[in-house]
Amino acid sequence: MATSTKEKERPGQVEIRLFEPKDYPRMIEIGNLLYAPHRWTEDEARYDDEHFDKKYFFRRWAGEDPRSREVVAFAELHHMPWTYHPQKFWMEVLVHPEWQRRGVGQAMYDQVVAELDAKGAIVVRSSARESMGHSVRWLEKRGVRREGGGP
Repeated sequence: MATSTKEKERPGQVEIRLFEPKDYPRMIEIGNLLYAPHRWTEDEARYDDEHFDKKYFFRRWAGEDPRSREVVAFAELHHMPWTYHPQKFWMEVLVHPEWQRRGVGQAMYDQVVAELDAKGAIVVRSSARESMGHSVRWLEKRGVRREGGGP
């Protein structure tokens, strides 16, 4: 799905809804644009979701351009089974590169934060590649602090 030049010039408004199975191809497309060296397939994503232990919380949202209905972002929140605590979560926000820096990530993040507040979260973790400086700064601006490998 291509984003037209006209749409790129508008402010980044999205309508947020729960993720649906029809969204897998677009989620993979955006993820592979953002993390190109670490290609991911739809089959792998579906497998991971189907095998995520249902006793843990897991939710994913899609952000759609209200004009074209094109999905331009995703957000995900889930418990971390590898280090489970009922109030600790993992968060991920993916925004198509052509839609970044226009408030889309913030809208998706706000959706995640509302869920975190409802769950009484005490910790949320996320990650960003060091080479994606704008993503690292975006997280830091929201109070995420670095752990391990960096200053």
